[in-house]
Amino acid sequence: FENLGIKEGLPSVNVFDIIQDQQGYIWLSTLNGLVKYDGYTYKTFRKDTKDSVGLSPVGRSFTTSLLAKDGTIWVSTLISGFSHLDPYTERFTNFPNPPKEEGEAEFARTYLVKEDAKGRIWMFEIDVPTRRARVKNYDPETDSVSTFEVGHAFTGRITIKSTFQRFLVEDQDGGIWVHDPEKGVFKYDEESQEFLLVLASGKEGVIKGNTQQIIVDRDNQLWIATDQGVQVYDIGNQRWNKEKLGEQAFSFVHALYQDQQGNIWLSPEGQKVWRYSTQDQQLQSFALKDDLSVKGFPTYYLQAVAEDEEGVWFANDVPRFLAYNRKFVYYQHKTQSFTYYGERFNQPQNQPNYLPL
Repeated sequence: FENLGIKEGLPSVNVFDIIQDQQGYIWLSTLNGLVKYDGYTYKTFRKDTKDSVGLSPVGRSFTTSLLAKDGTIWVSTLISGFSHLDPYTERFTNFPNPPKEEGEAEFARTYLVKEDAKGRIWMFEIDVPTRRARVKNYDPETDSVSTFEVGHAFTGRITIKSTFQRFLVEDQDGGIWVHDPEKGVFKYDEESQEFLLVLASGKEGVIKGNTQQIIVDRDNQLWIATDQGVQVYDIGNQRWNKEKLGEQAFSFVHALYQDQQGNIWLSPEGQKVWRYSTQDQQLQSFALKDDLSVKGFPTYYLQAVAEDEEGVWFANDVPRFLAYNRKFVYYQHKTQSFTYYGERFNQPQNQPNYLPL
């Protein structure tokens, strides 16, 4: 691994998101500017109060970035709103946050999530003091921004895009689904242009426990991770698929991820990570190597996942006071083995069929 920081030219070591555009440039959303990196040099974009021709973005501190299908880039900020960037001309179209009315919550932080099949850009907007959230989208056909109150409240850390990708997904028919940890799963109704509660959670609901994450697999089935396990809902047939996981019971499931092979990775609380193979419809577990002896503290779990052409990268999550123990793990599809990168991230240790986090 090669480290890039202040010494190498970055304006901040706090990098919240990274994307690559269609020209091959790397764009980094940092606490002190949006950075364009060509592999050798850095160019930083920040808000310029004197700018009147779209040469600067809406703010200075950036949270997320999103590469649209047309090759343009969307970026969001901590307090200022979001911007649309043409990477070829380096011109910005800005969407600043409207002035806050007296007594209104400060929905300041914006986190982009995805572009849907209709070209709409979906995002979350967070009121940091209360941790309440609402959903917004930008519709290029009407050149307008819409806001939706879904009653969402975040309980975990709200710093990276993968956190929000756990809460809003699109199915194969273009339907947009959002889940609230306490209320259940909502679906966007195109006719009424509102989010309707489809699968309620809680004592009176059909979902067992509070929801943690949702994903849609290649069979157009909605996987729902909760603090009591995993449930699979067949969207097309509008029924629960109890055969998907058989009788396997999971505890608190923190994260779900579907890789390019179609496998579903599950990260429940405990000493194993599970992979569901869509080819043979079998579950396989991988033991976690726990080299921490912290009595009474729950096992850390998979927090962020990325993928290249040959395999999957996993990053674990540990308590802040144990941050020195964060690690990367690389799973290679061909060999079905893991490569472990420890605290210094430069000394791989291969251990087939073993996931040492």
